[in-house]
Amino acid sequence: MHTFGNVNVRTGDILLKQGTGAATHKIIQLGQKLGRMSGGHSNIAHAAIYVGSVTGQSHAIAESVGGGLRFANPNPASSYNWHVWHLQGNEELRHFAADMASNIVAKAATDNGFGSYSKKGAAKSAFLSSNLAKRPVIGNVADTLLTDFTSPNGSCRSFFCSNFAVLAYAMAAHALGQPGSGIQLNYKFTSPAEMQKYFTRSHNWVHKGTISNAY
Repeated sequence: MHTFGNVNVRTGDILLKQGTGAATHKIIQLGQKLGRMSGGHSNIAHAAIYVGSVTGQSHAIAESVGGGLRFANPNPASSYNWHVWHLQGNEELRHFAADMASNIVAKAATDNGFGSYSKKGAAKSAFLSSNLAKRPVIGNVADTLLTDFTSPNGSCRSFFCSNFAVLAYAMAAHALGQPGSGIQLNYKFTSPAEMQKYFTRSHNWVHKGTISNAY
């Protein structure tokens, strides 16, 4: 756990960033404004997962950005605002999702071509109907994707921010035998705004507050 101001951020918490002037964020925000007819917050343009202390990192988040998958440490000079969402009542899943995210980021450091940023996927998720995002991927996600990750010709070798965060939870839930837990969204199509809308309506996710001077 790490405290920013009066907000405690715990392992596995999801952080949603308000939009910046970055070109990709502008595309995502525009798509969310035009493509989401059933709500959501178009100013939410990025998602990350808090993983805590990992090798060489302290109080880190794992995220997919323009340069690919990475860990990021706290940056007091940051002026971004992040909304912190916490899954209550399932510490095992939160920690396993954070472990999944950490392992995927670590793999990117040793597997050439794995972990790049999918601009196409990010833009597509923002413009697609929210109905697609509401359909969780069924089946054994963990085994299927772990196999796919190891193949140079795999279909899941690049990521975008919300895709990566939801995927970590989907893999963790299936590996733990809890397919109905975590984030019940389709990792292939979910945008940051769709995540926030889902959390707002879920009884399992709690908004812990908004932090700044964080990442």
